[in-house]
Order: sequence, then C-alpha cells, then structure tokens
Amino acid sequence: MEKSKVTVSVALHVQVAQFIHEKGFFVGSSSHNSIDITSMIVLRRVLRWKIKLWSKFEPGILWLENEGMGATKKNWILSVYGSPPMEAMETLAKHIAEKFDVHVHVRQESMSTRVPEPMDGF
Repeated sequence: MEKSKVTVSVALHVQVAQFIHEKGFFVGSSSHNSIDITSMIVLRRVLRWKIKLWSKFEPGILWLENEGMGATKKNWILSVYGSPPMEAMETLAKHIAEKFDVHVHVRQESMSTRVPEPMDGF
C-alpha cells in the first residue's frame, strides 16, 4: 500500500476556538495569536410581527502568543472586559488550562463590558 501524500491537521487556535465554542461561548475571530470570545444575547418581542433584536458583547480575548501582553506558547493570557463575566471566564480558563496543558492568567482589563463593532450578517 502506497503512503498517502496528503496530510491534514488543525491549527492550535482553531482547536482552542472549537473547545471554547463547545463550552457555550461564541468565537468572534481567531488568529494564530488570539481568539475573541463573544456572547450573544437575543431578545425577541412579538407584537403583530416577530421582531428580533440582536446584541453582542465581548467578555474576553484569549492571547495565545503576544510578546507585549506577556503571552507565550505555554503561558496564555485571558483579558476580561467587565466585572460580570469574571467568574465565567475564570471557569473557562481552568478548562482551557487543563485541556491544552498550559497556564492561563486571567486579567480583568476594565470594569465595563466591551462591545465590538457591529456584527457582520446581522
């Protein structure tokens, strides 16, 4: 049998993004050095027509590598925006650290929640 000349792999940041999604969070964008963690709130109100109001906030960014932030291949940083998501982000960090065998430092960056640019497609 001839050995295959095609190999397939999944980049680390994609694996981490998939894991974060499995834990109940939405992933905004991701690159080899960071993953935007988002939460979506959907409000529905029905009068004569069903009206959907979409809102999104960004509780954190997971830095996989960023020299300026101090993130390295084995020491990641989870920047958290706002006080309300801190507990959920700490729990997520524990799961990430265990799954990927890294240290995750959770750092609150602000007291208020970060709202990113308007969402594409909504």
